[in-house]
Amino acid sequence: KNNRDNIDALMQLAKYHIKNENSAEAEKVIDDYLRLDANNYEALSIKSSILNARKDFAPAYQLAEKMVNLYPEKENGYIQSVPALMSQREIDKAIGLLDTGYEKTGSLQLLRVSAVVHVSAGKAADAVSMLQTASEKDNSEQLLLLLADAHLANQDNEAAIKVLKDSITQDKTRIESYLALASVYSNKKDNEQTIAVLQDGVKANPDDTKLGITLAGYYEKVGNIDYAIKHYEYILADRPENLIANNNLASLLADHRTDEASLKRAKEIADILKYVNQPIVLDTVGWVYFKTGNITDAIAVLEKVVAAQPNTPIFSYHLGMAHHKAGNSDEARKYLAAALSSGNEFDGRDVAEATLNSL
Repeated sequence: KNNRDNIDALMQLAKYHIKNENSAEAEKVIDDYLRLDANNYEALSIKSSILNARKDFAPAYQLAEKMVNLYPEKENGYIQSVPALMSQREIDKAIGLLDTGYEKTGSLQLLRVSAVVHVSAGKAADAVSMLQTASEKDNSEQLLLLLADAHLANQDNEAAIKVLKDSITQDKTRIESYLALASVYSNKKDNEQTIAVLQDGVKANPDDTKLGITLAGYYEKVGNIDYAIKHYEYILADRPENLIANNNLASLLADHRTDEASLKRAKEIADILKYVNQPIVLDTVGWVYFKTGNITDAIAVLEKVVAAQPNTPIFSYHLGMAHHKAGNSDEARKYLAAALSSGNEFDGRDVAEATLNSL
């Protein structure tokens, strides 16, 4: 029992290091684990994954083969075999192994990897054929999403659209199918159909935040700011704590509204968001403070944002504008110049140039 407890503790420690992206320490712990339990599936999976991540393909493949032999009904041995085979351009062998794995495990993850391998090898049509055959027995959303992706890789948008529409017809709660279909229309620059699909999705699934946020964001993308604001408010009516909706609504109100009620609403949101330790959120807070005349608070918040991410042009632009409003010409010049020096586009670039030229 003590030995089992020790082994379990090692696994938990390895997972802790992986979660914290410390693969070197995770590997040391897993090596200790494997000395105690050399055939453990989870430990072998972690070790082979670490080796593949650093492109140490030969030993990773040896462990993967061991997993396939010991655990043919489980997927990781097949998956971890692929990087070594692909590095040697053994495409057909990789596909054959994945097909065998799918037959034995029924794992959609293996189908997904197989489809990726087919597409990367220029065999998108074969991926479509394989997934169509699989879909005759399994019409789950996951499989149909894979089939739609294969059609897109095969440059057949209409076939992808049909698959996704069929998926939604089968089950109107399939959130990912709505999102995928909207993405296809968006890539075709068909704003009307994109919005229509997202609206249908929200109507059928009014409690799904992901669909609601996507619809509001698309309204913003096409310049329908009033609808975007209304939809963020609709989301917040039921989920007032939603961070993305709060952040985006405050930003829209500050950038596109000048009436007292809207700016007051933006400031109320900013006063709540100022405790969120994320630069993109704090940038919104600082910009709202700037727009509502709280310049000292704006500078204090935006200085923290720029210190955290000095190479993000829009953050430097916002801080430069706050300093300009405060009459700090040298600081304004410094941050506006930094924003413009990257050459990257950002909202307000014209204002930044004009303001810098005026100093």
